[in-house]
Amino acid sequence: MNTLSPREKNLWVNIIIDVIALTWFAYFLATTPATVEAYKTELFSFVAGVALVSIVIASTLGLIFSKAHELEDMDERDELIALKGMKVGYYVLGGLMIYLIGAAYLDAFTALVDGEAVYKGVRFSPLVIGNVLLVVITLSTLAKDVASLIYYRKEF
Repeated sequence: MNTLSPREKNLWVNIIIDVIALTWFAYFLATTPATVEAYKTELFSFVAGVALVSIVIASTLGLIFSKAHELEDMDERDELIALKGMKVGYYVLGGLMIYLIGAAYLDAFTALVDGEAVYKGVRFSPLVIGNVLLVVITLSTLAKDVASLIYYRKEF
């Protein structure tokens, strides 16, 4: 029977934390009014709350999952898997950032006058761009952890 190694359990903890953070962030965006005044206090308290909850969840689940096994030093296979996972994470981060820049560019040049693209200015507010950046960074971290877990399960 194939069991999970302590490193795989650690990856599962990271994936659970990322999914909880994304879900909580989606709920936060759905329930918070889109005004600068609301974001001044609520965004800071949200980020602080996510950081605190992530630390508590990581500590608790890390203790539960790895209580029976100590984490051994990384060997070449573990380092290779970590690097391949980071590669996937950076590809996702780069792709989503290019998509974000392209969306902002297309948003600025959507008006056509006599067949010419007219610059209208970026209509994305800094709050929207900041929120998208938080989601992009979290998705790239999630992709890195999922890719590392897949590489561990492939056993190469």
